[in-house]
Amino acid sequence: MSHLIWTGLLMLLCGMRSRLQLLCEGVRPGFYQNLPALAGSGEDAAAHPGTLNYLLENMNPEPLRQLIAGLTRRLLRMRCLERFRVDGEWLVAVDATELRKYSKRHCDHCLTRLLSNGRTQYFHAVLSARLILSNGMTLPLISVPIQNPGGEYDKQDCELKAFLRLADEQQNRSFERWNRSALHLGNLSGS
Repeated sequence: MSHLIWTGLLMLLCGMRSRLQLLCEGVRPGFYQNLPALAGSGEDAAAHPGTLNYLLENMNPEPLRQLIAGLTRRLLRMRCLERFRVDGEWLVAVDATELRKYSKRHCDHCLTRLLSNGRTQYFHAVLSARLILSNGMTLPLISVPIQNPGGEYDKQDCELKAFLRLADEQQNRSFERWNRSALHLGNLSGS
């Protein structure tokens, strides 16, 4: 499975916009033979790019969230990002991102909104905290889903409730302590 994660990382790092583009790049001599070696998976060849899509659609996202947080935590512990502080402080931005929209409810956790035409739109969103570096690069820290609990509920989930979960999760993780000099939370701050 590690070579599939490396496939996704390489796709992003190389600016590939589709699995088809990755498939075309993969026909170059040695690409699919070297990918498992890079990932340290010990497999003979890499899987088809469609397998990565299948994996990401069907796997629990928690291991990936832990991997991403662990990578950022490692960079902070190694102190290799020190020169990228903003005015000597860490700048953390928190905001929600809508991931998908549906015209019909596709699961019990879908968020809903009433459109001006009277139709109900269903969607999924995530609240993310990102470390902002002085060169404009951002690194992910923590993400929590904004989702309804399923079944009956009085009020649906929102950015504020998700922020409280995100803050609890941040305290439970062993991030290096830093003075959070700025915080932005989309609609919550009125912007």
